[in-house]
Amino acid sequence: MAAYPPEWQVHDEVEFDSHHLAPAEDGAMGMVVLAKLNLSGNFTGTFRCCVFGANPTTIRVPADRLIPSDLLPAKFRPFKFEFSINPEEIMPQVNSTCTIWKEGLASIKDRTMLVLDSNNDVVDPVHVVKYLQNLASEGNNGGFSTRWAIAASPSTTPPTLQAELQTLPARAKYLTKANLKSDNSVSIQVARIPLRAELFDGTDAAGPIPTLFAADRDSAFTNLMVNLTEVLEGVNNLNGRFLYMEHLTMEEAAKYLQGPARRAKGTPAFTPNPVSRPPPAKKYKNAGGPAAPPTAAASSTGTLIKKLLHKVNR
Repeated sequence: MAAYPPEWQVHDEVEFDSHHLAPAEDGAMGMVVLAKLNLSGNFTGTFRCCVFGANPTTIRVPADRLIPSDLLPAKFRPFKFEFSINPEEIMPQVNSTCTIWKEGLASIKDRTMLVLDSNNDVVDPVHVVKYLQNLASEGNNGGFSTRWAIAASPSTTPPTLQAELQTLPARAKYLTKANLKSDNSVSIQVARIPLRAELFDGTDAAGPIPTLFAADRDSAFTNLMVNLTEVLEGVNNLNGRFLYMEHLTMEEAAKYLQGPARRAKGTPAFTPNPVSRPPPAKKYKNAGGPAAPPTAAASSTGTLIKKLLHKVNR
């Protein structure tokens, strides 16, 4: 864990979409938050969760964890569904901590999810496909959909991050209401993968330490240094997007989907402890740029920067 502010680096904005981290030697999955800054050194609100790791992770889920028991034919009850997950499949869309809902039928058809028998042997999914297609043709809200979410683990203190495989007993076309497709949506958690992440210590800032990007690294970095208190607010607002999510049982989820789809009860996991002191001064560097913000003692702008830095960091 690290205190605020960390040793910031600002990267070129053109690298935002392609930036990735090398996996750890043990292949464990990890996550960093990438965030864009404007020329004033403030957060623009654009971010993405970048998941990294060396090897696919295999997860097997009993059929009755995905399909409600009352809709699951007896011959399918011994079956399992197997997911072989690469890090890029877990990464949410930009400005989200969750992937979109994907219908189980689509996952079986494209082989991103395999059907296994009671001996864990892969079976021809033709009968499962036909069954789910029949449900769809009848206009039934049966079937299931899955998504991945980057969320906080309630089993650790302080909080850590995990990738959650979530499901709801409905086809994706029925999960389009705002409270069903948002990050803060109810779900059934069927699996989780711990994620390594560099976190703030929770004193001034809490949650992941973001990696920063800007169109003009030098300007963004200089203004970032001047506005450390304002930037701190941006950091905490960004990390407030990571939730302890609301998880339901299969029965609760089926009942929930019959109602008006109320807002989920997910709560922010990373809340810094209130402090009255300003953040301490630290050393900083700019990736590819100067080692510290210019002071330009002979200029009025440089003098103003020096005064503001003294005010923020004293």
